[in-house]
Amino acid sequence: MSSGALDVVVTGGGSPAELKATLEALKPALGVRDEVVCAVPAGRADLDRVVAALPWVRAVPGGRAEAVAATGRDLLLLVDGDMLLPRHWLDAVREVLDDETVVAAGPRCIGSIGPQRAEIPPPAGVRQLRDLAREWRERHRGRRYDVDRLGPVCVALRRSALLTAGGPTPDLPWERLRDLGRIVLVDDALVAHTGAAGCGLRVVTESPLLVSASMIVRDESATIGAGIDAVTPFVDEVVVYDTGSLDDTVAVARAHGARVIDGFWDEHFGDARNRAIAHCTGRWVLWVDADETAVGDPDALRRRLSGPGGPAAYRVRQVNEYANGTQVVVFPRLFQRDAVRLAGRLHEQAVDRITGGPAAGPEIGEVELRHAGYQFATFVTKDKAERNRRLALRAVEDRVLAADALANLARAEFSSGNLAESIDAARRGLDTDTRRPVRIKLLTTLIRACTALSRVDEAARALDELRTLASKQVTVDHMEVLVRYAAGDDERVVELVAAVPELAEDDGAVLVARSQLTSYEIHSLIRLGRTADAAERLRAELRAGRIPMPVVGMADTLRQAGSDVAEIAAHVPPSALRALIHEVGQAPVSLAEPLADGLWQRFPGDRTVLALAAWLGPRMPVLRALEWSSRLRRAGHETQCPLLAVARSADRGARDRSLAAAVAYETFRDPAAMPLLSAALDEVPADEEAAVLDELRLIAPGIAAAVELAV
Repeated sequence: MSSGALDVVVTGGGSPAELKATLEALKPALGVRDEVVCAVPAGRADLDRVVAALPWVRAVPGGRAEAVAATGRDLLLLVDGDMLLPRHWLDAVREVLDDETVVAAGPRCIGSIGPQRAEIPPPAGVRQLRDLAREWRERHRGRRYDVDRLGPVCVALRRSALLTAGGPTPDLPWERLRDLGRIVLVDDALVAHTGAAGCGLRVVTESPLLVSASMIVRDESATIGAGIDAVTPFVDEVVVYDTGSLDDTVAVARAHGARVIDGFWDEHFGDARNRAIAHCTGRWVLWVDADETAVGDPDALRRRLSGPGGPAAYRVRQVNEYANGTQVVVFPRLFQRDAVRLAGRLHEQAVDRITGGPAAGPEIGEVELRHAGYQFATFVTKDKAERNRRLALRAVEDRVLAADALANLARAEFSSGNLAESIDAARRGLDTDTRRPVRIKLLTTLIRACTALSRVDEAARALDELRTLASKQVTVDHMEVLVRYAAGDDERVVELVAAVPELAEDDGAVLVARSQLTSYEIHSLIRLGRTADAAERLRAELRAGRIPMPVVGMADTLRQAGSDVAEIAAHVPPSALRALIHEVGQAPVSLAEPLADGLWQRFPGDRTVLALAAWLGPRMPVLRALEWSSRLRRAGHETQCPLLAVARSADRGARDRSLAAAVAYETFRDPAAMPLLSAALDEVPADEEAAVLDELRLIAPGIAAAVELAV
């Protein structure tokens, strides 16, 4: 055992019985030179009486900060007043603090936020905790991990580092402490925190405003203005925490009335959101993304939030817009600022600020968030898949929400196309966590990855376990469709999809739609030889404004039914045009351009169709590029001319670039075409010069004549 003496600060706030039990359980772990002070809030004479009965404890009026100020040693142990403590737990923590490079250390703790949190059921009492702690110590003996933070309920720190970092603060200043030295998780010691409602660490600060909107952003100038405008009626302030935008995001946000914080990005969504929340002044915080639109009844929301008390959090509907329909997630997005924090580097979760448990609460109907950030083209453009994978790998190392981190890693690997790695992460998570919700998440990702690799038997075994855990039939049905499809059981796929509800909530509190399974149904109908039925299902989805599969799949479905890709344009309603264009942009140009032309005939003058043509421009055949160049130029978009795009493209041969530049000059007299033409003609191989000149005579005779004169 270390010989360093501790000043122990216990924070009172709960019941007298809890405080007495904590102090009595603490005493056997103390050394003869350790001193204990207890912070007693004003008006709690009942807690004063508990402390007065224990001569080895000194009462200090106030909270934790006042109690810390009343101590003098450099080694501090901060303990909440509603702890369950086994014998000898403190020995390992003292030992770690013998290393002067360590500024903070803490045991594993049931009921604490951060890496300290032990994801096991809370014990019924001290006796059960002692048994748990003994078993835990044997399984984790000698394990110590450097982490980036600990929780607030049971932690030892160096006073000098704590004060230098600006503490003690309610959450403790971990971001500054980690710059001063090592923070160590003592994994072979286990304690428990009951997290009672009267916990002395729960604070209520003065809030001049009712509700704040909080955003973290980077390079969101295209969407943030509309997002701020939509949420403003619901809130008293919009706080935008910018993590390093290089575009006009900051200027746009300020122009739309937001208060912008010049922040930073440290590859951690939870931390960034918490830094944003720290700048909010409302009693309630509505967490919003820049590409989300708030809809609902602002006055009704204010009436609900204005009353006293209320839950720590409300669950808000988040409507995710995908090409094949919508997905509705009900998630804690509105919460009391003093009660909730965001935990996790990726797919951050709203948790209790003290215990780290889920910030559960009732669903609220007065506000809804519509989110378009995960439409496929946006996903590709912003490289979210690879970003999420990178953050998920780091999140596993963080040891925060460990099993959830593995579930997120499995999901991120799947989205990045790393199917074997996704399976490995899911298996690791299943080997370490017994909680039903986490296992369901892991099993569903495992099934998706296994079926994608045609590992049908493995997927079927995962489906069998899922049946025993899922409480919602739709959870099982959606996964069974994948397994049956991979197994080639097409009749069963068609039966299952027909029986799935149009919209139903799964075990993850996500409203999933039957339309998410339509692609499997259509492909199964084709494999059964029912091509006409498959085409009709596709047409029905398109008329409903849903894009059930990539353009290649839709084109093949229509081709087998005797039609072609251009038919798609005839069925899509205006409301689905943007979603369809996102998909068309990813298709081979041989399919994308005819479909774009069909959309132009259906929606003449539409700017999104023109933007699609500009995107496809470098890949278009020269004569089709001429047609689209005329359309774009008539609309005032000369710089987006597909002919010039072909002429500039390093992926096109000298022949195509020569023809495109020649036609651009001959047709539109665009001077930008001439240097491109000269460069392209210089690269035409000698054995192709005659053929290129023949083509120029047909489509750009003036240029051809000039070339012949030059020769």
